[in-house]
Amino acid sequence: MLKKLASLILCLVFLTTASAAFAEDVYVTKQGTKYHKQDCRFIKNRDTQAIDIENAKAKGLEPCGRCFGEEEAIDKQVKQEKTEGMVYATKNGKKYHQPGCSLIKNKETAGMSVTEAEAKGLTPCGKCVLKQQAKAE
Repeated sequence: MLKKLASLILCLVFLTTASAAFAEDVYVTKQGTKYHKQDCRFIKNRDTQAIDIENAKAKGLEPCGRCFGEEEAIDKQVKQEKTEGMVYATKNGKKYHQPGCSLIKNKETAGMSVTEAEAKGLTPCGKCVLKQQAKAE
């Protein structure tokens, strides 16, 4: 019984250590909005702080285009495909918006399909939705 307990404890210690070893650190500046790899020229000779990449993403930081380039572009494309067709509206708003519309930036929104938005009586935002439709035509 004691051997099993000791084995279990060793396994837990190993797993904890291994997961910490695989966490990737990235670097951020004090006022920065992007996270970087250690050798990035954009943060060379600047005061930086190392943080876990998951924490950087949770804080809303974007990847540096030079450091992460293609691998992060693929992640963004996957996210975009998941939200494609989704529109957003504020709680008391009368319009629905595309993701990233400046009129709803930093506001609490709910995502829904265009069909759901129109069923609620919402109309398209002239700044983002109608502009995107015009580009498509």
